[in-house]
Order: sequence, then C-alpha cells, then structure tokens
Amino acid sequence: MYFMKALRVEHIKSKRTMLNVIPLALSIIVAICILFICRTSNKDEIVSNSMHYWINISAMVVPLLVGILAGIMGEQEQEAGNYQVIRKSVYKGQNCFSKCIYLLSILAFFVLFSVVLLYIGIWCIYNPDNFTVFLFLKTAFIFLVGSIFLVPFQLWSGFYFNIGASIGFGIFGTIFVAYISSFPMIEEKIWRFIPWTWSVKTTSIFFENNNLCVQGVNLPLDLMIQLLSSALLFVGMMLWFKKWEGKTKG
Repeated sequence: MYFMKALRVEHIKSKRTMLNVIPLALSIIVAICILFICRTSNKDEIVSNSMHYWINISAMVVPLLVGILAGIMGEQEQEAGNYQVIRKSVYKGQNCFSKCIYLLSILAFFVLFSVVLLYIGIWCIYNPDNFTVFLFLKTAFIFLVGSIFLVPFQLWSGFYFNIGASIGFGIFGTIFVAYISSFPMIEEKIWRFIPWTWSVKTTSIFFENNNLCVQGVNLPLDLMIQLLSSALLFVGMMLWFKKWEGKTKG
C-alpha cells in the first residue's frame, strides 16, 4: 500500500532532522518545569495544580511546536529539488495524508509523553492518594482532540508559504492563547469560534469535573464539532495538495 510506504519514508527522513528530538526534549522540559513550579504544593493539591499548569503551558507550547515541525517538513521537500518529488508523484493525496498523520503522531507523542512524565514525577515525589494514570491520559486525549486542527493548517502554511510563515502562525497561536486566557469573561463567550482555544477550554472543563457530562456545557458535542472541523480541514488540505504544483524559490 502506497500510504504505508509514504509514511515509512516520512519516518526515515525525520531521523536526520530535529523532528523527533524537539518534541522529546520539550516533553522533558515541560514536565520538569511544572514539577519545579509546583514544588511548594502539598500532597492534596499537587494533582490539580500540576494538571492546571500542564493544560495551560501545553496549550501555549503546542501551536509553536507544530508550526516549527510543519515548517521543517515543508523545507525538507523544498530542498529535495524544489518539491520535485511531490510534484512528479501520482499519489499527491496520499503523500499529503502521510505527512499529516506523521505530524499528528509527533504531536500525540509530545502530549502523551509529557503527561506521563508528569505523572511519574508526581508519583515518585508525592505519591498522593487515589492517584491513577487514567485521569491524566483521558485529559491528554481530550487535549489532543482540540489540537488536531493545527496539523493540516500548519502544514498548509508551511508548503504554501514557507517555514517562516508556519512558525509565525505558531507564534501567533501561542500569544493569542496566552492573551485571551487573561480575559476569562471574553474567552467564555467566544472560545468555541477560536480553534486555538479549543484544547485549553475543553480540557480544563473536563479535568475540573472529571466527567464529560457537565451541567451547562455539552462537552461531547464540542469534541464532536472539533473532530469534524479538523476532518474537514484534513480533506481540504488533501484536495489543495492534489492540485498544488509547488512554488518557485525566493
């Protein structure tokens, strides 16, 4: 199957770049920073405090992380004969899909690995009561759902423009999340219309209640809309990629 071959090629190409190193290093840094910030927390507060910081820090880190990684992937193809490999391929759609899935897998690695490292750190240092990894993993999964849209969007910006634009959009997302989060009343009214806030809002609501069924909020519907929107963005990216003929250097 061509898709699996294309996915394997993406994996091989990533070994020579920072695509695997950056999320690994960032996961460790995020977990260590949160443990340091929460060093004065007591045993009863450490779980809620640490996850609160993880959700907010990750929501600001992920847009920039995906922007950098998507930019690197776009630059790889430009350096390979100015997109000649893709331009001459008869499987452009599958090439695009393989890139999206590979970038999504890197994003999932960062989200899951950072939260697992945080869990291990808390367990080793504090060993709080009624402390299971399942709550952390469920929270990480919901966070990931709200972040999926970044993958096709950032890849498109990396290929249509360049690595600078992809990183620029990532910086914008990071700054925007930090800015809008400082105005809770405004954020509460508009967050559903701003994809960059999906992950932080849905994840915060779920973690605070440890339940998808929250009074006044339809989290399952919100998550479904986020998944559907991301899927439509994936389809749009693939359709655009099929007709894309590359761009001139400069």
